[in-house]
Parts: sequence; C-alpha cells; structure tokens
Amino acid sequence: MYCDGAGDGGIDIAYLDRGDDLEGDSNGQADGHTWYLVQSKYGSAFQGATTLLAESQKVINTLDGQRARLSSVAEDLLERLRTFRAQASERDRLMLVFATEEPLNEDQRRVLDDVRNMGRGRLGPIFDAYSVSIETIRQRAIAETLEPHVRLKVALEADLASSGEDLLVGAVPLLNLYEFLKTYKSEADDDLDRLYEKNVRRFLGNSGKVNRAMQKTLQDEPERFGLYNNGITVVVEDFNRNGNGKVELSEPYIVNGCQTTRTIWQVCRQRLEAGGTGVDSQTEAWQAKLAQGVVIAKIVKVGAEGESLCRRSRAIPTARTRCVKKTSWRLLATSGLGKGRWLISMAYTWRSSAADGIHSAPCKNKTQV
Repeated sequence: MYCDGAGDGGIDIAYLDRGDDLEGDSNGQADGHTWYLVQSKYGSAFQGATTLLAESQKVINTLDGQRARLSSVAEDLLERLRTFRAQASERDRLMLVFATEEPLNEDQRRVLDDVRNMGRGRLGPIFDAYSVSIETIRQRAIAETLEPHVRLKVALEADLASSGEDLLVGAVPLLNLYEFLKTYKSEADDDLDRLYEKNVRRFLGNSGKVNRAMQKTLQDEPERFGLYNNGITVVVEDFNRNGNGKVELSEPYIVNGCQTTRTIWQVCRQRLEAGGTGVDSQTEAWQAKLAQGVVIAKIVKVGAEGESLCRRSRAIPTARTRCVKKTSWRLLATSGLGKGRWLISMAYTWRSSAADGIHSAPCKNKTQV
C-alpha cells in the first residue's frame, strides 16, 4: 500500500508478506506473517538521530492509536494492522524500515536500537526496526559488476542416492553438515549469508517457536533430529561424486532450510568451538549423540541458469518471483530484511513517481496488499 502524503501517520509504504510454508515445524505450522512499514528519508528530510526518533515516535503513536486526522488510506491500513496485532502469533512481525541514502553511522544505529526497545515497550515483542540504504545497494551493484564471479565448490560427505541425473536425496550427518558450513564460510570470504542468497527468508534467531524447538532438540537429543525435521533443499550448478562418500557441490545455495541449517550452525558452533584442552563428560556424551544425528537433504542440479527449476524447488509463485527479481535479489541481503529487502527500491521509485504526478507501481505483477 502506498500511503505517503498528508495524514500518512509516518508510513510511506506498507507491505504484508505472508511467508512461504516451506519450513514448518513437525505439526506443519506455516511461516509467520510480516508487515513491513517503510519510512523513506533522503536529502534534507533526513537529519540523523533526530529524524529517526521523531519519525519512529510518529509511527509508533499511529500504531498505538494515538494519532488523529489520518488519511483514508492510512486509516484503512491502521485497521488492518489492528486486526493483525490482535491475531498475531509469536511467529509474526511488525517491522519499521528506514530507507535512507547513506548507511546509518554508529550513533544512529544506537538510536535505532532505542527505537526498537521503545516500540516493543509500546507494541510488544512483535515490533522490530531496521534500516537500509541506497548507497549500500549502489556499492554492492558496482562490486558485482566489476568483480568476476568466483564459483565456489565445496564437498559434502553424506549418504545420498541418485534419482535421475539432476537429483540426489539422502541423509547428511549433522557433524558433516556443520563441517560443510564451516568450509563454505571459509571459501566465501567468511560470508555464510551468501549460501542463502536464493532464499527469500532470513535467519530468525531464537525468536520463533520452531527455531527454539530445533535448538532444544539439538541440545537435548540431537540423535533424533532427523525424526522431527522436514529436511533441507540445496540447489547447485553441478555436482560430482568423488568416490569416497563425498559429493562436490558447485555453487550451492540453500533454498529451503535456512532456519534448520543456521540453527545447527549456531548450536554446533557454541558447543564445538568453545575451546578448552580438558575433558568434560557431558560434552563428550553430547558429541556422541550428535554423531548419530542426521538431516534429510535434497540436492537439485539446476545448471548455471536454473531460475525456473530453483523456483519450483522452493514453490515460490512465479509472478511474485518475477516481480522481486526486477529489483536486485541480493543487494539488500546484508540488511537482514529477508523478503522485504526490495521495499527500499519501491519506496524511492514510488516517491519519485508521485512527485511527477505518476502513481504506478514499478512492477505490474506485484503481490497485492
């Protein structure tokens, strides 16, 4: 929804992301829903920390029902947000996004942390706040244009069976998956997030019920992890068996399993990379159980231009994917906004168009909200 104008309540654009039911828990629960509320500030309209505080308070007051004289569009949005908050679960989020020209400096990021705490105090744990910038997008675009793309090849040791020429299915020991993630991170210049660039979700940490349940299973009974988890899907440009139980994956991307693999990474890193030269019986017992745990994996060969097969592997609606791909899929990956990462582009496009008397979206196939 495009809301910018008099009586907008501090919200320029609002977008509802209903998530993808790809990584539900053992009871088949779907992903949470997220409202992204974008406040775009550029030029003299952005005066640093003062602007962040003032505009944040305006939005929070709007959401808390403390602002009158809203426009009809803002009133309609506010009614939807009231309903959303009333029926929101712990998986749902209400995210305030500041879109700026330049990245926030350290002082401004601290202010944004204060905004996050203020919003949660008024609206509950559902509230969150982030920032994205045009400069970050520009620099990433330049880097991707000038620097040759180095194809990553990482080996994965697993018990995998072939199903045709383009599919491997089987069980990956948890320890082997952790080693794969460590190797990938090292080969990708310490950038593990690159592994999820084709995954529209971001890691939710310990904030969700599903992730906390996975973490508890890994800590208490890792040998049973494969019984409860739905598994992961990895798309690759190519794969080759090397004869010793390992498969070399060329350009791997995890398109289904961000929450699963990052939770495995988090727990294993905490327990296996803590240091210490002595012996702890509890740790040894846990490592023995971990060695018995597996995660089910599907590895799909999509080739160098495998977008359509990648879409089918993730079950993303085609029209929605085409829309998102019209902006850069990866430019805002570092912002931590997940599926809302393309909103900053829309915010600037719509504001510029509105100034010229034009009121049309940059993509006809956008998801309606």
